[in-house]
This record gives sequence, C-alpha cells and structure tokens, in this order.
Amino acid sequence: MALDRRTIAIATGAAAMLVAWLIWRREAGACCARRGRLESRWSSVRGIRVHARVSIDAVPIGRPPVVLVHGLGMSSRYMAVGEMPGG
Repeated sequence: MALDRRTIAIATGAAAMLVAWLIWRREAGACCARRGRLESRWSSVRGIRVHARVSIDAVPIGRPPVVLVHGLGMSSRYMAVGEMPGG
C-alpha cells in the first residue's frame, strides 16, 4: 500500500508536534519541579487548634498571597476585610 503525500505530511506533522510537546514538558518539569511544595502546620488560635498547609518554597516577589477557606455553609460576604472583627 502506497502512502500519498497528504498522509505522510499529516504523520510527519503529528510526530513533530509530539516531539515538541515532550521537549516542552521535560523542560517545564525541570524548571518547576520544586514549586508548590506544602507542609502541614498546626497552630493554636484562641485555644482552638487550626490546621494549615503552608508553602515551604519561597514565593516569588510580587505574587499575591492566596488563602483558601473551606467548610463554610454560608455566604462569604461577611469575610470582607473592612467588616471582619478587628479589621
């Protein structure tokens, strides 16, 4: 069975895309392999033990802090900084 030019071009393009993706993935993994590592920490807040997962890697300058809060069964509107007790 003879392959026509179109089939060869498609197969060659797909192979080139796969090789490019594999190279990109390897390089991206090498530069970012240590980012995003977290450690478990327990603190006491007004006598209540609180668990947090905290980054153990340095956060790049200029990046905003991220706080994820879960388990709230109501609107988060009350958490606005100006409305918080002591805020």
